[in-house]
Amino acid sequence: MAAGRTQNPWPNGLSSDPRRRAPQTWVDAAPFRAHVAHLMAAAGLSIEAVALLAGVRTKAVARLIAGQDTGRSAARRIKPELARCLLQVHSSDVRALRCRIVGAQTVTGRARLLRSSGWSEERLAATLGVDRPSLAGLLEGSATTCTALVALRAAAAVLTVGAAGSQDLGVAIGRDVA
Repeated sequence: MAAGRTQNPWPNGLSSDPRRRAPQTWVDAAPFRAHVAHLMAAAGLSIEAVALLAGVRTKAVARLIAGQDTGRSAARRIKPELARCLLQVHSSDVRALRCRIVGAQTVTGRARLLRSSGWSEERLAATLGVDRPSLAGLLEGSATTCTALVALRAAAAVLTVGAAGSQDLGVAIGRDVA
């Protein structure tokens, strides 16, 4: 080793200086965009619902599929972490949500919150994918169960209005798209 030079303590030649570290690896967004579109079509899911299922930020999914709600163009590449999270959600899992029964208490609270924030019963029923009598049961609190798909749609709808108590439903990944 040359005089005056010390051995780099960082493995693989990485530097402690963030400006000198290896560049971020990205992956092509096109196949993941198609995957998200397929998930959305499989059960009539919103961007927010897909983001909740994958445990990622809504903005990352919106930007991936069409630049929606971001004011930017659709992403051409995404971080591998986002890609992995999206691939963990299978269309068969999404379809299975229609058959899985869950308690309706949380959905009742969310439906009431949406109703009190100005959503019409018609809009709420359409968003949740339920008929008017089922919605009435949810709003009154007489419905004790619902499908996991209705619960997911309710959680996603609450995210669209930025209501409190919904932020713990997904795991945020830093800056997910380029």
